[in-house]
Amino acid sequence: MPSSIKGLKENFNWFAMLVTAGLLTIGVLNLSNAEFYSGANQHKV
Repeated sequence: MPSSIKGLKENFNWFAMLVTAGLLTIGVLNLSNAEFYSGANQHKV
């Protein structure tokens, strides 16, 4: 296996981890925002 392909694969794994972490963070933020807004709406009523 050429070293360039090995390097690309390692970079891709790192990039995939970054994207996964970003999506997880966005998902958690969206969930907490939704809970906050629904909670605020319930308190208004």
